Amino acid sequence: MPLLTPHSSPDSQSKNHDWLLLLILLGICGVLYLPAANGPMLLDDRSNLLFNQGIRMQDLSWQSIEQAATSMQETFASRHPWLNRPISFISFGLNHWASSTPHLAMKLTNIALHLINAMLLFILLRMMLRVLSEIDHRQASAIALIATGIWLLHPLMVSTVLYTVQRMTELSTLFILLGLLAFVHFRLRLMNDHHALWQGGALVMLATLCAYLSKENGILLLPLCLLLELSLFRHRSDHMQSRWVKRLYWLLLLLPTLALIYYLAHTLLAAPDYQPSSRTFTQWQRLLSQGPVMVDYLHWFIWPSAEHLAFLHDGRIASQSLFSPLATFWSWLFLLLLLAISVWSMVTKRVIWLGIGLGWFFIGHLLESTVLNLELAFEHRNYLPYAGLALITAVTTQHVLNFFTRISLMQTSLALVLLCTPLTVLTEARTERWQSEERLLEHWQHVAQNSGRYWTKLAAKHVRDQDLSKAFEALKQGSRQVPWEDGFVLGQLTLMCADTTLFTHAQIQSVTQKAQQLLATAPLTAYGITQFATLVSACSQADMRTGLTPLMEQASDMKNRQIKGRAHYLMGVLAKDQGQLNDARQHWQQALQWEPSNQAAREQLTQISAQGTPL
Repeated sequence: MPLLTPHSSPDSQSKNHDWLLLLILLGICGVLYLPAANGPMLLDDRSNLLFNQGIRMQDLSWQSIEQAATSMQETFASRHPWLNRPISFISFGLNHWASSTPHLAMKLTNIALHLINAMLLFILLRMMLRVLSEIDHRQASAIALIATGIWLLHPLMVSTVLYTVQRMTELSTLFILLGLLAFVHFRLRLMNDHHALWQGGALVMLATLCAYLSKENGILLLPLCLLLELSLFRHRSDHMQSRWVKRLYWLLLLLPTLALIYYLAHTLLAAPDYQPSSRTFTQWQRLLSQGPVMVDYLHWFIWPSAEHLAFLHDGRIASQSLFSPLATFWSWLFLLLLLAISVWSMVTKRVIWLGIGLGWFFIGHLLESTVLNLELAFEHRNYLPYAGLALITAVTTQHVLNFFTRISLMQTSLALVLLCTPLTVLTEARTERWQSEERLLEHWQHVAQNSGRYWTKLAAKHVRDQDLSKAFEALKQGSRQVPWEDGFVLGQLTLMCADTTLFTHAQIQSVTQKAQQLLATAPLTAYGITQFATLVSACSQADMRTGLTPLMEQASDMKNRQIKGRAHYLMGVLAKDQGQLNDARQHWQQALQWEPSNQAAREQLTQISAQGTPL
């Protein structure tokens, strides 16, 4: 051991070593991610970032800020626009304002947020572990460092950091970690000072609000605070100065968590067979499907191979019942066992770190992996929950190493090398693929051919290359792989509208009939809704649009407002072609009724009004 300086101590030198190792980890992570900062925009990036005029801030005026804050493209109709993740969209707007290359700035900001979150996680875990009597202070720092390294360098994080729109997840996690830091700090002070209840409570509520306004799962900060109370502090309130402070404290902890559980239970029990218009599964089927999905998430943490972390997981089939497939039953049984272990560890005060880690993982999935109208599986949902699994791995590793050597800087460094080296190698390989769409497509060709999104991305690439024949074949192959996905057939019709010379009349008629059959078996998927809008835009000027009249009439009776609006718009164009101007006017008015943002319908109405067309 090196000699201590006159003004140093073993503890201070250890602390310096911990921060030095953390900075090394952060540097390694930055080096891994930076080459992919010029990578492609994918999926929701396009609608929310590339084509979103609202986030293109030119100044810091209130009007620009408000426009960015309320510009989320997939808004929730029942909410006020300021509740649609405004903090995230303001941050995207600031990237536009501050940089001449905003898309590069967005990804660089995401990378920086990942590094900041890692620092906050290290500080939080160290504070938490020092509260546990079974772990001394030196172990707490070492374990926190190892857990942070695992979380920071895990290859699953790549798809959250480099999938640009998931800035929402990173910001939500940032505020959750800040809120948990405030909770632990002021909870310790609350032992002797009841004023800490107001100070800590105000900061936690502010962090919860900011996390929620970044992404809805920010509300999970409050259940996580309850988890830490039950596991770390264990009702220790002997020194709280009055009984009413204790009661108010528990009221503030329990009520939000119970309200969240009630909301989820009510959502399921009120309509278990409800099938949203953009999904192919009911709420009950989605909940059942989360058993195998969650087990897969655990598997990906332990064995994060390139095959497992494909980013595209839309090819999953929903569970139809608890025993169909049988893996659903075994998955739920396994998850209930893990949940029982978490509860047991906190009740018996044994291996509490295990209860915290498992509880953290389950709470992190409480919102997105239950009954909400979301896709069955997505990697970014593990960004926060994996911190709990990283904690379990770090404590287990530290206990194993303690059998062979005393706690030291060398031991911590050895653990980091053993655990983080393979993760670094896998992350480097994954970030390399995320440097271009071509590399991603090449990777997906091997690991995600059952994904509809792979075939849509391949078709889009061929369209950009102006090879419509290959694009059409890609959509046909996607339709074979995912026959219930209506977007593939609508996409084929769109290509036919773009160049009718490439296709025979029989082909056009066959695809049109198939589209009608799919629309008759609603609901349309999210991709189908997007493709329908593209179809209307492409065919509004095409010669073949008259053949789409039955399809548009059928679409105008569907429940989706955007579908109805686009269908009425094209029907108005068809009516105008036939000289039926009154009918055209009515269709365009209905188009605006269902889709007020339909600028094309508004322009058509303005045009015929300017011409003095009589009613």
